[in-house]
Amino acid sequence: MNVEDRVRELIAPILTDLDVELFDVELNGGRLLVTVDSEKGLDTGTLYLTTRAISRELDQTDPVPGTYTLEVSSPGLERKLRRPVHWQKSIGSDVTVKVRQDFHDERRLTGRIVSAGMDSAVIALAGADGDASELTIPYEVVQKAKTIFEWGPTPKKGGKNSNKKKTAASKNASTKNASEKPAGKKKNPSNEMDEPALLGADATPDSSNSKDADAS
Repeated sequence: MNVEDRVRELIAPILTDLDVELFDVELNGGRLLVTVDSEKGLDTGTLYLTTRAISRELDQTDPVPGTYTLEVSSPGLERKLRRPVHWQKSIGSDVTVKVRQDFHDERRLTGRIVSAGMDSAVIALAGADGDASELTIPYEVVQKAKTIFEWGPTPKKGGKNSNKKKTAASKNASTKNASEKPAGKKKNPSNEMDEPALLGADATPDSSNSKDADAS
């Protein structure tokens, strides 16, 4: 059993108690990235508690040799596909896949997952003429793969109502005495103070060294 599988085995019961799903464990050099998810969504409070629980377990069991940094986050909108279960949960999603050079003429493929098993996945590739052709991709030839999130069109600023408001404001402004001077803006000291930054949904407290991160 490798380190990633060992960590996965140790923390899975803890995440179940927290009503959080383990998405992936990835050890890359001195960085241990634990990705978690939840059907109810994840907020910074849940990620904080999850990080503390995982950190305690890893401190006690010490499954990772050497010094490393523990990071806990949510998968985000575009998710890495590293295990068969990732492909299976992403059926119907658009993906981009980088394959080995000896597998296909094009190393980067884009399409939609039609089906996924334990050894391979089938994706529908969009051709230049708009017709889709299906391709079976064994996981062993995949070097990188992730889902693609399509952003919607940017909404137009303003509308009919905003135009009416501008017209009404212009009429009111024209009725003012031409000799009347607009009052100058006063500086508000409170407006010049920076507000504290809020943590994003994917951000977690940094456990810079999981062996002494949050030992309390």
